[in-house]
Amino acid sequence: MLQGAARVDTHGRYLNADDTYVRSFGHPSTDLIGSDWKSIIHPEDIAEAMRAYREMQVSDFGEFTSHGFTASRVGLSMRVLLIKDYDRQKAFSGHFCFFPAWAKRRSTRKALSKCPEDLLPLRPRFLIN
Repeated sequence: MLQGAARVDTHGRYLNADDTYVRSFGHPSTDLIGSDWKSIIHPEDIAEAMRAYREMQVSDFGEFTSHGFTASRVGLSMRVLLIKDYDRQKAFSGHFCFFPAWAKRRSTRKALSKCPEDLLPLRPRFLIN
């Protein structure tokens, strides 16, 4: 089962996140939803995260390693995979964040292609076919 996923809008705000993602950072989902996706990344790693974001905008995928923060500001190390999301008209509509078990591109694509129907809203539309 696909776990550790969140969806982010074009303005960089969390739209939704599964329980694994939310618990990993110790934030209640009400605190995470609507906040900026970079808010959980260590300030020294923002440049690397933005490099991965720009890579994702060009190639659909971006990856980076970062030190993140839990709600209690405890540090953690994570590998993050960003996957571009598209709306029904195939226009850019934000991105998905996956970590840490999903950081390998091939494994993530395979897992997404086989994820259960109840997780379809979390699947990037370009991987559905």
